Amino acid sequence: MELAVLDRLNVIEAKGPFNLELVKAGDVVQEKLDADLQAKGRWGTLLIFTESALISFEALAEVEHILKRRMAKGICPQAVALVLGPDVEGASMLSSHYLKAYTNAGINARLFEQRAAAQDWLIKEIGE
Repeated sequence: MELAVLDRLNVIEAKGPFNLELVKAGDVVQEKLDADLQAKGRWGTLLIFTESALISFEALAEVEHILKRRMAKGICPQAVALVLGPDVEGASMLSSHYLKAYTNAGINARLFEQRAAAQDWLIKEIGE
């Protein structure tokens, strides 16, 4: 998993498959970027899946738990764009599950197949 902050975008390139340990490790890395993102005001997350989106059920449950915990602490993006292209293993089977984890946490999220469209939507959602 690679994480970077580009202006007001939290860009995550996630290469699956994912297990519980990887999800927890990603959360630790993300926490190190929180102060920078929060200081920017309105920000968004661009989550790009590469190669595989496969994830264990316990890891997916942990994703939702992490998102809800972060929301409760007030550390959350204004919007999340999930990029799961047709070439990503498991995308068609799991995209709705990833989207549900975000929406269940109260986060404005949307699915995309292409990064450019996702980034355009995200920039509009977070505003100027």
